[in-house]
Amino acid sequence: VLNADDPVVSRYRERTPARVLTYGTAEGADVRAEGVELDRDARASFTLVAAGLRERVELPVPGEHMVPNALAAATAGIALGVSPGEIAAALKDARVSGWRMETFETPGGLRVVNDAYNANPTSMAAALKAARWMSRGGRCVAVLGAMAELGDAGPEEHDHVGELVARLGIEDLIVVGEDAAPVARAAVREGMEPAHVVEVPGREAALEAVLRIARPGDLVLVKASRVNGLERLAEALRTGDRT
Repeated sequence: VLNADDPVVSRYRERTPARVLTYGTAEGADVRAEGVELDRDARASFTLVAAGLRERVELPVPGEHMVPNALAAATAGIALGVSPGEIAAALKDARVSGWRMETFETPGGLRVVNDAYNANPTSMAAALKAARWMSRGGRCVAVLGAMAELGDAGPEEHDHVGELVARLGIEDLIVVGEDAAPVARAAVREGMEPAHVVEVPGREAALEAVLRIARPGDLVLVKASRVNGLERLAEALRTGDRT
């Protein structure tokens, strides 16, 4: 099961004697998504085209990046003989593990997206774009910790995240921990006002910063690798328990 939209992955079919099925938005993909749309809460819907049939799919989890995930699962189902209709129905009720694009409203009226299960450059960019979409008409506050296990590429990848924050027009940025400091520096370098970029040493200070900066109706994205423990910050926002 190969991603037809990835030129590296799609070439794997030349290196295996196995049966190959492809997925993506590319015209030649065996299983593809057409007419991808996002609702106000960034939940994607699309037409699933597979096995000569077309079925409408509505995903319950925010983020356009969930579309290729759904297509990969759909293609595995097709390979095992599941019908497109059954796949569409199952995807509508699909759930992901906790702390992945988990959304809720706090007692104080903040809309929170808890995506703190883990982080890498691709998922960080996807979460930021989804949060920006979901906050249309309102302010977006990004609480970002470090992405772990990137090796020598770490500083450059954190720079890219900061640049993206600025380019997306995120109103406020809270950067948690010294390892994530390049995110703050890059955001300011890209044009974000320094007054709207806050660096804090850890989770407790980040919670205080959120409560000081965010206002009712704002959307707050919480995103980092698990080593940062920011899922506990999100939970404190959910319950109002600051202990």
